[in-house]
Amino acid sequence: MILFPPAVFDSNEWFIVAASVLVWTVSLALPKRFSLFTVVCIWVLNIYLAQTTDFIIGKVPYELYQVNDYSEYEYFDVFLYIITYPPAAYLMLEGYDRWRLRGSKAVFYVLACALVTIGLERVSVAFRVFTYDSWRLAYSYPTYVLVYSLNIGMLRLVRRYHPLQGLRAGRPEQRQGRL
Repeated sequence: MILFPPAVFDSNEWFIVAASVLVWTVSLALPKRFSLFTVVCIWVLNIYLAQTTDFIIGKVPYELYQVNDYSEYEYFDVFLYIITYPPAAYLMLEGYDRWRLRGSKAVFYVLACALVTIGLERVSVAFRVFTYDSWRLAYSYPTYVLVYSLNIGMLRLVRRYHPLQGLRAGRPEQRQGRL
């Protein structure tokens, strides 16, 4: 696979850098809730989801949108997939776990997070991170709902099959044997 540099280091690359710094600053400022195993699962899942989605619907034969400057894979595509997207999902899971959301509260939380993400995507379109061809912003909403739901499902699977890995050591639920 050949990686291309940006055509020009302009607004889309600056937006990606700024968004990455912001999401990492917030993520690192929060107390750690998840084990390294769980964080790696979050990272791998979200890299996979982002790349798979972009390669299926953003490339030939569909070409519904373009990411960054080229339709080819470039440096800042990798940056988005590895550095920017996973911490955003991590933050969503952080809130879900912190507030112990279940049932309708979890549904509303996922819907609200998808709305916030739609707003962020709209800003990223203004900075030309995404250039839509046949894609519409409204199509992204159910996609984000699905992505966030898959993240919650993955977190539950990690907790179910690796209960000592799913929670940080020393949390009261873990010591009392409750998940």
